[in-house]
Formats: sequence, C-alpha cells, structure tokens
Amino acid sequence: MLKKNIVAIFLVLVSGSLWAETDAETELQRLKAELKVLTAQVNRIEQLLQAEKGDRTDRSEAGSDDSSDTSSQRVDMTQPKLRFSGDMRGRHEYSDNRLKPDRQRTRIRLRLAAEADLNDSTTLHMRFATGGDNPTSTNFTLGDSFSRKEFGLDRAYASHQFTQQQRVFLGKMKNPYKRVGGHGILFDSDLNPEGLAWQYSGSAWQSTLGAFYLDERSDDDNIMLYAAQLGIQQAFSDSHLQLGVGYYDYNHLQGAMPIYQNKQLGNRFDSHNRLINDFNIAELYAQYDVSHFPKPLSFFTSYLNNTAADDENEAFMAGFKYGSSKQAGDWQLGYSYQYTEADAVYALFNDSDFADGYTDARGHSYRFGYGLNRNLSFSLTWLDAVRNMHLGNAADYDSIMLDLSYDFK
Repeated sequence: MLKKNIVAIFLVLVSGSLWAETDAETELQRLKAELKVLTAQVNRIEQLLQAEKGDRTDRSEAGSDDSSDTSSQRVDMTQPKLRFSGDMRGRHEYSDNRLKPDRQRTRIRLRLAAEADLNDSTTLHMRFATGGDNPTSTNFTLGDSFSRKEFGLDRAYASHQFTQQQRVFLGKMKNPYKRVGGHGILFDSDLNPEGLAWQYSGSAWQSTLGAFYLDERSDDDNIMLYAAQLGIQQAFSDSHLQLGVGYYDYNHLQGAMPIYQNKQLGNRFDSHNRLINDFNIAELYAQYDVSHFPKPLSFFTSYLNNTAADDENEAFMAGFKYGSSKQAGDWQLGYSYQYTEADAVYALFNDSDFADGYTDARGHSYRFGYGLNRNLSFSLTWLDAVRNMHLGNAADYDSIMLDLSYDFK
C-alpha cells in the first residue's frame, strides 16, 4: 500500500513538473510573439517619425531659401546699389607755339565714377579724377621724378526727378547745358559747374536754368554765373534738328582779378590786373543729325556775343562729324572751325586744348578716331590755330595729340 502511495505521489510530482515545463514554454513563446509585434510597431513608429522629421526639414530649408530671397530682395529695396564706371586715357602731345621751343609730353587721365539710386526719384552721382584743381583739365604729365599724382573730387551731386520731364541737380555736377557737337567754345568738356540747376526735357523742347558759384569771397560779393538755355527739336524720318538760344550772365566778374592761378588766358585786364569787361553772353546754336548715310553724320554751329563788351565780343564755331569709333573697326572723321575774340567768352572755362585755352584765337580742328576693340579706341587730333589774332603779335599755335582711351562699366 505504501508502495502504491509512493508511486502515486511520484506520478503527481512528475506530471506537475511536466505541466510546469509545458506552461513555461508556452508563456515564453507567447512573450516572444508579443515582443515581435511590439518591435514591428516600434520600427513602424520610428519610420513615421523619420518621415515627419524629413518633411519638417524640407519645409524649413524651403522656408530658409524663401527667407533668404526675401532678405535679398529687402536689401535690394532698402540699400542703394552702386553702379561703377570709368575711363583711362594715355596721350602723347606735341605743341609748336612758334614763340617758344617745341614741346613734347605724355599725359595720363584717370576717372572713376559711381552712381546710387536712393529711391525712385533721387540719384547720387560722384566721380574722382586726376588733374589736380584745374577746372578744365583732368590730365597729369608724366616725368615729375616718379612722384604721386593728384586724384581728387571731380563731381559730387544729387539729381532729383520730380516728373518724367523735370529734374533738379544740386552740387558739383556734370555740365547740364547743351554743347553742340560736344564742342568747347563756351565750356570745356571737363568743366563741372558748382551750384543748382533745373532742367525740363520734353519731346519738342528742352530748357535749363542754373545758378553757380565761381568764387566765394569773404570780403566782397561772390562771383556767380546765372545761366539759361532753351532748345527745340524736331525729328524727321531720317534726320533730327536742334535749335536753341542761351544766356550766360556772370555776376561781379568785371573788375575782379583772375580767380584761378592768376591766369588771364586772352581776356583783357587793366594795369591793376583786373578784368576790364563783364561777361553777359548770348548764344545761338544749331545741330542737324542725319542717319540715312552708311554712318551717322552731324553738322553743328554756334554763335556767341558778349553783350557786356563793346568790342572783341564775338565768337563763332562750325563743324561736322561723320561716323563713330565706339565699336571695334568703326571710325570717325571730324572737323571744326573756331573764331573767338578776346572778350567773347570767359577764357578760364573755354576749350583748354584749342590755342592752349586762350581767346583772341582762330583756327581749325581735325580729328580721326578708330575703334581698336570693345572699350578701346585710338584718336588723332590736329589743332591748327593762330593766337593773338587781333591783339598783340599774331603767332601760329599748332598741337597734335595721339590718344589711347580705355573705358569700362
């Protein structure tokens, strides 16, 4: 009986143990299955999170690009952009004054300009140039012991566009007055007046008014220039005509001593080195441009009369240009005749090359220009003049200029 009980107890223990082992294995399999399911869910969640993160990154980068573009546009809108330009010219010059030994010299001109649009109506203009303080020349001559050359403020002015036709200029400005043929019988091409000017430009006519400071004096009235010019223009099918009048009133100039380096330059002065005449100059001008020839052709003329002087008060100029030398292989021919009596114009401001800048002179100007390459041109100019044609001893004054010009924008 005991034996049977022992066997029964043994069988119960063994069967319990087997059931325990079976339950543990089943539970383990169940846990493994659940872990597998959880792992799959975690992986799926991670994939979703990565995808969402990528979308956010793309949107962020896209937003960053848009922000950058907007910032750039904002900078463009709020900060003026400078536009740069300039030129350099090398010149070899030969002069035969007849009264002095012949002279040869090499001269260089460098000009650097910049403009900035402050808003829709206002632009700032500035330019620096060689030439020291000479009002009608930006050249400096090589050969002064390799010394540094002067480089100074040539222009500094603001232009205000009030309407499509009206502008106001304030400061040391580009000459706002029409110079037919680009000729300097009244104003040299390098002259930049200082003061205030108003300009109206329409389809049929143009007018310019200005007040400019010549000499500020603490012990006397300032020397001023008040100038007005009115021009009309008419376009035809293959030509263009411009006609105009001007009046240039120099105030407090009569009786003044030379205002720049004691230079008289052909105007008449008394024994105390004071100007004899005032200068109130009336102007008539015309220019006719023709386009039906193979190259552009221009005829131009100008007549000046200093109404404040009784004699030696007339000046006249006429000439033509044919062609252009702006592009490689292009060429231009030009000719003009100039006649300027002693007090017809204020000598300090007229063409500084013709007759060495003197009035009481007449003569011819011949020019040939050739485009060597883009922004590179060559020109030859011969000025055949007579100095002291009425006053003093008349003498020939010839000069030949060979120019090599470089331009950039």
